[in-house]
This record gives sequence, C-alpha cells and structure tokens, in this order.
Amino acid sequence: MSSEGKAPKTFLLGATGYIGGDALKAILDQSPEQESNFSVLVRDPKKGEAIKAAYPNIRVVHGSLDDTELLVGESARADIVLHLAHADHVSAANAIIAGLKQRSAEGKTSYLVHCSGTGILLYEDMQAGRYGEASDKIYNDWEGLSEMTSFPDAALHRNVDKLVLAAGEDARIKTAVVAPPLIYGIGRGPGNQRSVQIPRLIENFIQGRKGFQIGEGKAWWNNVHVHDLSELFALFYKEALSGEKKEVWGTDGYYFAENGAAVWKDISSRIVEILYSKGLINDKNIDKISPEEAAKMFPYAAIVWGQNSRSSAIKARKLLGWAPKQRSLEDELPIAIDYEVKRLNLS
Repeated sequence: MSSEGKAPKTFLLGATGYIGGDALKAILDQSPEQESNFSVLVRDPKKGEAIKAAYPNIRVVHGSLDDTELLVGESARADIVLHLAHADHVSAANAIIAGLKQRSAEGKTSYLVHCSGTGILLYEDMQAGRYGEASDKIYNDWEGLSEMTSFPDAALHRNVDKLVLAAGEDARIKTAVVAPPLIYGIGRGPGNQRSVQIPRLIENFIQGRKGFQIGEGKAWWNNVHVHDLSELFALFYKEALSGEKKEVWGTDGYYFAENGAAVWKDISSRIVEILYSKGLINDKNIDKISPEEAAKMFPYAAIVWGQNSRSSAIKARKLLGWAPKQRSLEDELPIAIDYEVKRLNLS
C-alpha cells in the first residue's frame, strides 16, 4: 500500500511502554527491512536513547500525547499509525485522526490501529456497584459486535473507541480497534516491561505478607500473553502493508484479543501458594477486602481485580488467522513472581 511508489511510513505511539515496546519488537523482528520507515513518539530523551540503541535506524520523534500539532503532522506523513499508548487520551486521538483526514483530502489511504481495552466490559458492574461476584455474560466481537459499538459514553474507553471507529467512515481511513483484557508476561521492549494487574497484585501480597481477594473473589477476567498480543499487532501491520483484506478494517473493525480466562480467587490462591513456598508471605489464608481498601493500593484496583470483563476473540482468529501460542496465565505466574521478587530486591 505504498504511498506514491515510496516505502510506507509508520508512526508508532507507545514504543517505550509495555504494549507498544513489545509490539514494536514483534513487528520489526518479522519485518526488519521496515525499521528505517518507522517513526516513534518518545517523551523522555533517555528512553529515546534506549530506542535508538535497540533500533539504530528508527526515527525518534520527541514529544508527548499533548503535542497536538506534532501529532497531526506526524500522522499526516504516515501511511500506518499504530496508537499503542494511552487508550483514553481524547486529544491525541483527535490529533491523529486530523492528520489522517489531511491525507485523505490529498487522496492518500491510511491505516489506523488503536489499542483500547476490555475495561469497557466493566460497565454493568460499575453501574451496579458489584464487586467480587461472577457474571455469565461473555461479549464477543463477531455476532455480538453491535453490543460493543453501542455502549454508553460513560463506559471506559468508549469515548476514544467511538472517535477511531467513526474515522473509518472515511473510505481512505482504514481503522481497527483492538481491546485486550488482562495482559501478562514480561515485555521485550526497551522501556517498561511490566504489566499492571498481576504484577501489582503480587507486589501488594509481598508487601503485606498476606494474600487477598475482593469480596468473594468470583469475578472473571480474560487474559492474553503480551507476546501473543504483539503477534496480533504484527498481523494488522502486515495486512496494512498488503491492503488485501478490506473486511479487516472500518467502522466494524473492533477486535478482542483473549486466549483464556480466570477467576480472581483462583489467581490469588495460586500466587499465595507460590509466595508461601518461598517464605514471602506468612500464611496461606486469603483475606477478603473491600473495594475501598483495594482502591488505596492504586486508583483502578477495585474494578480490575473485582469486576467482570469477559470476552471472546473470534474476529482476529477468523479474519487474520491469529493463533495464540504462549504459555497460560497459570503457567506464567511463577515467572511473574520471580520478576517481582527481583524488582523488589528480595532475591
């Protein structure tokens, strides 16, 4: 899909983050010849140096998601934009879309892949104030797509999801929104290599020398290994390069990215078992804590450990041939614990 016979240019946001850094590696491992055609947004100069050390031919753009003119300009120069940074940054999304609309007015086709999240699926629990209770509702991105594109504006991530999908109404702007659930695994990027939900749970268990769950601990979350998620972004990138599968993109281009599911009570129990065997907690009993107690640990703790986010990723498997192959969350937990122990200088 090269523009005017030139090599396609890609602008990636989030290269020093957990998701973006790992995705960048996956993409360039598969397409190393494209490195010199990549531009990445970096706020911290030191992190920019780390990017250049890993990818000498990449172009580092210094700026932040608040630099509207910069984002408009970079997006207007890019054939492909991979927005793998802040899922809820409205002005950044608007700036990217504005740049792509400039390209459209010039008769150029663009591809925009935006990383959202299944926090949107917490909406009913959040409205009802339910924590630690199971739900049998499983959303899917195939037969159930209309549910995903009709959530109220108050649902997490919905505001930016709407902007991106609406941009796909322009025939020259090909859009896709990817909504991963709990992401686990050690990242391979040059910046942050640590996720949120599992690492912070382990950290708090270690610091309090006790395991806990929110309420009855029966809430479900789907999960995906970060390397499998990155393979999905690499598939989108390849498809943008080829431009062959038009059905991948557009106002219906909403994708889940899960490869398993677990109940928080079971996750807590497994972590406690491992930590106890290492002498890092005092006993195997698990406390029941309130949402208010959880929220003191970090702002979204109560909802990401205590409410339901259940999804079925059908579309990526059908349309892109996505085939996750990494170890399960349960098998990853000992590795995640060793990482946190080392990070906390306890080893």
